Amino acid sequence: MKYMMILCCFCFLFFRAPVEVIDGTQQKFTAGTKNGGGGVKYSLKIIANCNSDQIQFSEFWVENKSIPFNIFTTKSTKEFEKGDTLIIKASSNTHHTNVQKTEKETINPKPIYDGVAALILSNNNKSNVIEIKEFRKLPAIYYP
Repeated sequence: MKYMMILCCFCFLFFRAPVEVIDGTQQKFTAGTKNGGGGVKYSLKIIANCNSDQIQFSEFWVENKSIPFNIFTTKSTKEFEKGDTLIIKASSNTHHTNVQKTEKETINPKPIYDGVAALILSNNNKSNVIEIKEFRKLPAIYYP
């Protein structure tokens, strides 16, 4: 029994995911201009379990679409270290028919995931799918 516990602890430390999702939110918004449309803003708060030279973020999938995203750190550069908190922001826009959609066209196939979204990244040249099980829903925004 004691050896099994030690083995489990070793496996947890050795096979740790490159990032850990702490929180995820979604918030619907409506533009304040005529034919402005609206959409949903997404935010992920994650902890990096590796340095920035070991991770490359490639795609963020929500509702079967790869949407553009930005990564923010607490530093003035895009670099981060193990243990740093990162914020990922994305927005999926819905427009009227006369406005071009802004979702990223992708040649990569949709990843397989069970949650509501997936963050695709490479860690030491190995592809990882980080599933987001659910988003905490924030009140809708109606811009003036």
